[in-house]
Amino acid sequence: MTIQEREVLAKKLFEQCLDILRKKGKDYEVDGDCLQQFKLIAKLVGITLYQVWAVFWCKHALSILGAVKKHPEHPETTAEPLEGRVIDNINYDVCLMGLFEEKEKGGK
Repeated sequence: MTIQEREVLAKKLFEQCLDILRKKGKDYEVDGDCLQQFKLIAKLVGITLYQVWAVFWCKHALSILGAVKKHPEHPETTAEPLEGRVIDNINYDVCLMGLFEEKEKGGK
């Protein structure tokens, strides 16, 4: 793969990430806060919102790792395309950056 091909791939992937963020964001938003679910779960369970984030991120990462372990030459999953889990993990990274930014601004 050339650098240019990788850049085309990245742009396509990031567009897919944005599309999913927009679509799923409407379902997860509470009172105008798209990160509210992390905060609510943290309070309900008694852990930090970063620990909530870590659990969600790890769930997808472990699924990806499991697919690689089970099918090392052609990683795949049965419930949804592996690409979807990769996109979800990237989007969870975006959420983490949002949590960091809120904290830096003294937010919620």
